[in-house]
Amino acid sequence: MNRLFLITAAALTLGSSAQLLNAQPSGSANPLGVLMMVPANSSSHSGLIPIYEPRPFRSGERFCLNVTSRQEGYIYAVYVSSQGSVSMLYPFAEDGDNRVRPGENRSLPARGWFRFDEDPGKERVYVFESPERLADLEAAASSGGDLPASVLLNYLRVAEPSKGAQNYKGIWRELNISVRRIDLDHVSR
Repeated sequence: MNRLFLITAAALTLGSSAQLLNAQPSGSANPLGVLMMVPANSSSHSGLIPIYEPRPFRSGERFCLNVTSRQEGYIYAVYVSSQGSVSMLYPFAEDGDNRVRPGENRSLPARGWFRFDEDPGKERVYVFESPERLADLEAAASSGGDLPASVLLNYLRVAEPSKGAQNYKGIWRELNISVRRIDLDHVSR
């Protein structure tokens, strides 16, 4: 799968509705912030409108993610298509280094947009932050982006649901990883 296809697929993944669900280590002073942004009649990232409430996304719509780190470490974004295929969205060589400092804001992708493809359905994007490089995600990013679903599931299994949480919330105990999940509902034009 090539980078252009991934960007197209990613855009579709963040379709009709966007909903953020969080998991982060207990005692985190600064939560990992992830905000989906859409262009305001512009092709640059200068005119962006944040998406706070779920809404449908149509094929061809563009978006980016604004990520605010909570700790020094590394940022990764993983896409799950409506068919269940898993691929890396970030980082790639053209994105530069994925290392972040506490409180740093990062636009994903650094230049351009993710764009919804022509395959509607329920899709997800996971944004991970880790104090250490995640070798399997680094390997997927450097080898074209394909990622076995088992790798993603292994990271998600580490999370334990918080008591009383209505939505998915977990504590990444062993690896001190923060994750945000964006649920998307992509619809046809």
